[in-house]
Amino acid sequence: MEAILNLPGRTSLAVYTRGHRVLRVIRHYGQIGYVSSKLHYCIVYVSQEQVSATVKALESLHDVRRVELSPWSTLNPTVTSLAEVGIEVDEAQGVKECE
Repeated sequence: MEAILNLPGRTSLAVYTRGHRVLRVIRHYGQIGYVSSKLHYCIVYVSQEQVSATVKALESLHDVRRVELSPWSTLNPTVTSLAEVGIEVDEAQGVKECE
């Protein structure tokens, strides 16, 4: 018997803050996955249906500097070489983009 598992889509948001007190408020908007004390940001996981409303609500908080969407959902997980995505690696000079 096959069980069909329907997982809700989640998106991660990088929320840059001015302090740590605002983290108590941020946890009401989604699940906090990571907190950087040194760089003053946290990663918050929210439902894909509620991303735009959550971003607006988080940006309106006083101690939130900015909110950025994670590009993780747009990345191709099947890339096997950097040349496929247009990036050349030169040992002497480092990484260059293909033209």
